[in-house]
Amino acid sequence: MSSASAGTELGDPAAPGAAAADPARDGSPAGEGPRRILHVVPWFSAGGGVQRYVGEVLAHQREAGLEAELLTSSAYGAGDDPLHVRRIAAPFFLLRTPFSPAFRASIERADADLVHVHGPNPLVDWAVLGLERPYVYSLYNPFPSTPRLAGPLVGFGKRLSRWAMERALGIAVLDPGLVSEPWVPGSRPIWHVPPGVDARTFRPLGLPRRREVLFVGHVRPEKGLHVLLQAMRRLPADVRLRVLATVKYARDYARDRLAQGRRLLGDRLEWVEGAGDAELALAFNEAAVVAVPSVGLESWNLVMLEAAACGAPVVRSDLPALRWADFAVTSRAGDGDDLARALGEALERGPALSAASLAASEAYRWDRTCERLRAFYRTALAARPEPVSASP
Repeated sequence: MSSASAGTELGDPAAPGAAAADPARDGSPAGEGPRRILHVVPWFSAGGGVQRYVGEVLAHQREAGLEAELLTSSAYGAGDDPLHVRRIAAPFFLLRTPFSPAFRASIERADADLVHVHGPNPLVDWAVLGLERPYVYSLYNPFPSTPRLAGPLVGFGKRLSRWAMERALGIAVLDPGLVSEPWVPGSRPIWHVPPGVDARTFRPLGLPRRREVLFVGHVRPEKGLHVLLQAMRRLPADVRLRVLATVKYARDYARDRLAQGRRLLGDRLEWVEGAGDAELALAFNEAAVVAVPSVGLESWNLVMLEAAACGAPVVRSDLPALRWADFAVTSRAGDGDDLARALGEALERGPALSAASLAASEAYRWDRTCERLRAFYRTALAARPEPVSASP
């Protein structure tokens, strides 16, 4: 085990001394853990890494025969939700968010052995404060840096998250570095549970690679597309840029980046919004290099893993949370010149980097992620304090 913070270690289901499941506590056969799980996450259809992560976990848990459900807000509700996704329906926006009393009541009434809270998000953290149900907490990313005027609001959000985590049976993190954040409690058991990749969708297709740089993800300032556009100007004129964009939050920024790309690159830029998994997999197989130029607010970045599973060379920034991708060429975050240097290196070393990406992806599978989550669930429930009996 590796030390995480004062009084805390990253759990390992194979480590000596790991707690065994207690069938008297979680209601399931020894070694199996809880069978009824309620996942709680806001804005489920908004897209992004957390939503993809939770969706994959839900699908695999249900394939394994678990009764896994998801409770979410309806702000981005889709008309084709599966039956195991429940949204808070209400006529007003505020009542469709986790601030709604109905959201809290739905958690309390859920027929579940364990609640899995996905954060940090002040709305969800508020909804579980004082919750009597046993729950675990997944921590995905740090709080973003904000203007000074917003500091008190962010500070309150951090306190909410800390209070919610202090009452959890355990905390799962994608990035072990998150435990160094001062607002993350060191008194709770913390497990490192990395995500997996759907190798049935994201796999090598044997296609020739275009002389093309690919960007996939939310078009928001912290994803660094503006840095990539500047870097593209320094690459040879025959290298194109394809952007498979998700535009949900920073619409003004996305509009400005599209205009900037048209101005700087002309017909070298291809911009597509709303691509599905099949289109993503095809693009990963065709790209000469996949660029992840993030400048902040990263916890893992599934794009790199999905690209690697397709054998795509990857260039990433040097943010601490992205260091796990040691198969990628690294550039300094926010430095367009250095990003251009890294992209040029990746274009030259394509076959070797492609082989390194594919080999690295073999270690990540969703079934292994879900096995680790179930071990985390078992350990958390087994360590739950016995209820205090009332005096006769």
